[in-house]
Amino acid sequence: MTLIHIYLWQQQAIVPTVVKTEAGFYLDSAPVELIPLTAPSRLSVVLEERAAKGNVKVPTPSREELKKALVVRFAKARNWNAFEKSTDCCMLEVSTEIITARITERGENGRWKQLGEQRRDFAPGTDLATVLKEMLRSQAPMV
Repeated sequence: MTLIHIYLWQQQAIVPTVVKTEAGFYLDSAPVELIPLTAPSRLSVVLEERAAKGNVKVPTPSREELKKALVVRFAKARNWNAFEKSTDCCMLEVSTEIITARITERGENGRWKQLGEQRRDFAPGTDLATVLKEMLRSQAPMV
């Protein structure tokens, strides 16, 4: 299974490379692509590249390194809290059996809700930009 993160900000997709740490958790890493949602072919290429590459295993970073969230600067946010309030998050889990897509919902405080996710499954081989488009169609308006 490959995990892909897509952060939606001002009609753009922020797509980091997602790595898996030796401790077992996933982390956003470079390179990061900033793609207008009006460029679905470019988005499709990047998402398919991320799925093909998989989640490379990396050493677990220190707590200090974890505080430096790479994607925050792409949304011009001051910190992670501000980033959450200015973006929506979509996660794709891609395997040979199924593609599962989740979009977080917004809590009363404006931040993402951990358990309040919209989830939808797609057939393997479905174009990943199409998956994202279908998820956005079923979601409330983006920030």
